[in-house]
Order: sequence, then structure tokens, then C-alpha cells
Amino acid sequence: VHPTVSTFRGSGPIALPVGIWLPDVLGGGSNLIDTAEHARVGLGMLCLLFVAKMLFTSTSFGSGAPGGIFMPILAVGSLAGGICGEVLHRFGDLPSDAVAVFAVCVMTGTLAASVKTPITSILLAVEMSGTLTHMLPVAAVAFIALLVSDLLRTKPIYGELLERYVRAQGMQMAIASHVGSGIMELPLEMGAIADGKRVRDVRWPSGCLIIGLRRGESEIVPRGDTRLRAGDYLVVLFSGEEEREVRPAMRRLCDARLD
Repeated sequence: VHPTVSTFRGSGPIALPVGIWLPDVLGGGSNLIDTAEHARVGLGMLCLLFVAKMLFTSTSFGSGAPGGIFMPILAVGSLAGGICGEVLHRFGDLPSDAVAVFAVCVMTGTLAASVKTPITSILLAVEMSGTLTHMLPVAAVAFIALLVSDLLRTKPIYGELLERYVRAQGMQMAIASHVGSGIMELPLEMGAIADGKRVRDVRWPSGCLIIGLRRGESEIVPRGDTRLRAGDYLVVLFSGEEEREVRPAMRRLCDARLD
């Protein structure tokens, strides 16, 4: 069975009933963010949407179905914050206007802990809310969430997804965990050593892996028979311990002036 067919066999039967009974859970989740901030539904429905969105996102993304993870992270975080704010509003003295603040703060903390980018998360929250009034609590939540994720030793989600993708392609990442890794993007110039050659015919430096190829507006998954052309942008994953050797070696292959 083709991998694409098996992927949708796993996610399709789940998406169908969810789309019928909880259509708001489908898609990225921008509508859920608005729902959580304005408390347009009851506490029970918020809890149901939170659980359903988290499980559906995990199932869909875990099956390998194509789609983004950025907006679902924001949606899950805003729903969690909306639930906390609604509970404090109903059973405490929290004003109803503060529910939206809880949604934005928890959304920011969820993104900061998942992606390990607190500054970006803070700026995104400020941009989405359109005000600097609540920037201090948003920043505090973002850095506390980052601290907790570091104490729990969780890895950035995009790094985890990259490793999963590499393993799915049958490639091994020989990167020591204490050394780390890096990603660089190099333009392929006309007349360079790699220009016009197939990927398998190029003598790539050890310790690196070509994980992506950008050609104009197209994103190509490079394979052995993929022919490289001048103007392509190569996305290269390399191990941190061999960075000094990989960078100049890749430039010699891609730069016409250094051939």
C-alpha cells in the first residue's frame, strides 16, 4: 500500500465523524481562538472543544497527514486559557473581561514551551491582541512556560518533527545529543560543481544531509535522481561537531567562485 493511502486510511475515519459532530475542530483553529477569547460558548463546550482539538490534532499529525502544527498549538493554548479564565469567572471574582487575557497568556505560554521561541511568542500575542496593555503578564507566562519546558527537558516540536521526517525517509541522523545540529540554506550558482548534477552524483561532505530543495515557488523533497539546477536553494542539515568542515565544503560545491 502506498504510504499516502495508508496515511489517510488512518486519519480519514477519524476526520469524518469529527467533521459531522464538531466541525469547529477541523482546520487550523483560528475560529477556536476567537471562541476562547470571547467565551461565546459555555464551560462544558470549551472543555469538549479543548479535548477534541488536542486529540484530533495529535491523531492527524501523528498519522503523517500533511498540515501545519503552528495554528493548532495556538488554538489548544487559547482554549486552555479560556477554560481557566471561565472557571475563575464563574467560581471566583475574576471579571468577565479578563477571560480573554487568560486565553492570550496561556496561548503564548503554550507556543513558547512548544517551539522554544519566547520572544516570537510574545510579539505574536501582542500583534494578535492589538494592544500592549497586557504585555507584562504575557511575557511572564511565556518565560515561565519556557523554564518549565526546559526543566522537563522537552525538545522543540519542529526539531522533533524534522527528526521524524528524516527517519521516515530512511535516513539516519548521526548527531550526538550533546553537540546539537544546525540547518543552513545555500544558493546553487551557475557553473558550480553541483550545478546540473544529480544528488547521488555529488560527493557531499560527511556529517551533512540534504533535507530540502527550494526551486522558485516550489518545495522539492530531494532524492537520489533529483537533478540540481542553478538558482536552487539547498536546505542542509549538519551535525554541530562537523560544522567547521561542512560549511566551507558546501560552499565549494555551490559557489561558482570557489570551484
